[in-house]
Amino acid sequence: MKVYYHAIAWDNEREVFIELTPNAQVQLDKLAEDEPTYRGLVVSIKKSKGGAKGRYFVELYPRKVLSDNLPEERDPLNVLRFLWACKNNVSTSTK
Repeated sequence: MKVYYHAIAWDNEREVFIELTPNAQVQLDKLAEDEPTYRGLVVSIKKSKGGAKGRYFVELYPRKVLSDNLPEERDPLNVLRFLWACKNNVSTSTK
C-alpha cells in the first residue's frame, strides 16, 4: 500500500503531496526512528533510472523549521478523489 504525505518542495516553496512506495516508507521509518513526528523533517527523495520500476532513495537532513511554523496539515484524500474522478471521466468519455 502506498503512503501519501503533505510536504513543501523547498526549491520553490510549493505545497505538494508525495506518494511513497512501501519500500520508501520503510527507509523513511528507519531514518526517522528517533524523531517524535515527521512534521517539519527535511527529506530528500530521489528515484533511480528505470521508469516505473525505478527505486526510491530516501535521505534525512537536520530539521530546519519548527513544526509550529509550518502550514496547516492537509489531507491528500480529497485531492486524490478529484484526480481519480478526472481520470475516470477522461477514460470513459467518448468522442
